[in-house]
Amino acid sequence: MTTLEECKEDFALLAEGGFVAIAHMDEEAASKLFHAAQLLNAESTIPKIGLAAIALHKLETKRSCKILEEVLQQEPNNHRAAALLGISYLLSNQKIDEGEKLLKQAMEQGDDPATQRLGELWLEVLDKGVRKTGSPATPKKPKKEAKQSPIAKGKEAK
Repeated sequence: MTTLEECKEDFALLAEGGFVAIAHMDEEAASKLFHAAQLLNAESTIPKIGLAAIALHKLETKRSCKILEEVLQQEPNNHRAAALLGISYLLSNQKIDEGEKLLKQAMEQGDDPATQRLGELWLEVLDKGVRKTGSPATPKKPKKEAKQSPIAKGKEAK
């Protein structure tokens, strides 16, 4: 019979499998793999980041923020977690400036090309989308009626 101690060498496989399952949009498998990885190494932040990524994919921003804030308390220099937290803040539409700051810090301080690209993409979304249009929940302002020139007013009177 295999003990938990004997399975510890499979931690990396379980965690990587969880991220592959996310890429294949298999939330159930990803969740099971990350929970199994947590059993093998409760101190690691990798499964927590995976669970936060699942929440982020489901747009459960409160949950992803909570998990990622815990990860950053445990590992303040985890640039991937900081970038994902920045994205969570942007998507929650409540801490946009803080989200932008986290993304920029993660890009400046981190050396992971994937995190760099992730930051670039989301900062572009921020500049081209969120800042210009607001979130879909932002109420739209009523359009003002166009002012007529005095000449046009005079033509209508005739």
